[in-house]
Amino acid sequence: MILDSKHISYLEGCYNGCAVFAMGKGRDQKFGLIDRDGAIVVKPEFPTSLRTDKSRYVRFFNKRSNSFRYARYYDLIKGIFVNIDEKYNPIPIAGSDGRYFRTFTRNRAGIADYTGRQILPMKHGFIGWCGGNFIVQDPKTQLFGIMTPDGDVVVPFSREYNCVYPGDVEMPVLVKEDKRWFYIDKYGEAITSKGAPELPVEEKLMYLECKKRYTIYGVSRKTAVKFGMLDESGQEVIPPIYDNIYLLNQKYVCTRIYEPYKAGLKDLYGNTVIPTDGNRSLYSISGDDDLIIVQYENDKFHDSSEACIVRIEADGALTEVAPLKYCIYGNQSDLITAASWRVYRGKKKPGKYGLLSSSGEELVPFEYDRIIYWDDKERIAVNKGNEWFFINSKNERTLF
Repeated sequence: MILDSKHISYLEGCYNGCAVFAMGKGRDQKFGLIDRDGAIVVKPEFPTSLRTDKSRYVRFFNKRSNSFRYARYYDLIKGIFVNIDEKYNPIPIAGSDGRYFRTFTRNRAGIADYTGRQILPMKHGFIGWCGGNFIVQDPKTQLFGIMTPDGDVVVPFSREYNCVYPGDVEMPVLVKEDKRWFYIDKYGEAITSKGAPELPVEEKLMYLECKKRYTIYGVSRKTAVKFGMLDESGQEVIPPIYDNIYLLNQKYVCTRIYEPYKAGLKDLYGNTVIPTDGNRSLYSISGDDDLIIVQYENDKFHDSSEACIVRIEADGALTEVAPLKYCIYGNQSDLITAASWRVYRGKKKPGKYGLLSSSGEELVPFEYDRIIYWDDKERIAVNKGNEWFFINSKNERTLF
């Protein structure tokens, strides 16, 4: 059945060939999924839905809550619902190509595949991705072992690791044993070619996030946790002096200090690109890692922020791409959703929305009440005069 746009009360742009939509209003509003031709793929029968950026899944919730406990996952690649009971709080394992999910019950973890088959029973204290296998903890002995996705034991429950930090799917696991830090492969063997990181003592170590070219770590500093960063060999490139460090995109990390609020940018080698100062926030543009949204707090209108777009040149210089006159929210992609400003009853508020190119060119004029774009330039969702429909990047109405 092809959906009639007159019945749509909410619409998102297409992603991986499908778009979230809703019918009804208020507590009667229900969410479903359509393909890019307007045919209903998932009937509108769920109270809420959620899809995060670049995720292959749309989460539909059986209750008016975004808790994992009520989530059902629809796989946009396979075109099916993941067949795992939502009461087991399934969470996809990143990098497993939609194959595996962590499942939980009574503080115990297991692994199920997308068909609902329980590969590892829900009786383990910890489970993490380990280069294609799983590193697993026995909750009774606290010892670790390694198992394959078929449930075969590669390493028996015999490793007395003090700390275990799984990384990305292509990253080895970082462990601590007898006060020594080292990396292990999917067979539990120490990787001698990868330098041992010089991390703080266990009592002060609060957080680790291991990626391909860096490790972000947090240490206790009196009443606060401060964050620093190691390079791929385990050497410190950013000292633990920041209140937060997180990956902005594939080339840069954002450094933050909260009191007073400051934000800056460093590359993955620890070099400063934008100093950590000023009353501003930094956001990424996924279509180009060298494009950064710089959002400044407005002194006159305290509930509003003005944003510009800058390009980081090869020599580290910053070039303004779009001037400081737009309202631009959060992380953007290759088309940038922006709004013009208006003053209403003494307060500065976003006006109508349009689309900018990554070079700052106005592609879609500022005439819409809402724009939601994901990855399909022919199926950009817009709202105008209480009507939802699709346009393309040339501002031509499509499908509906």
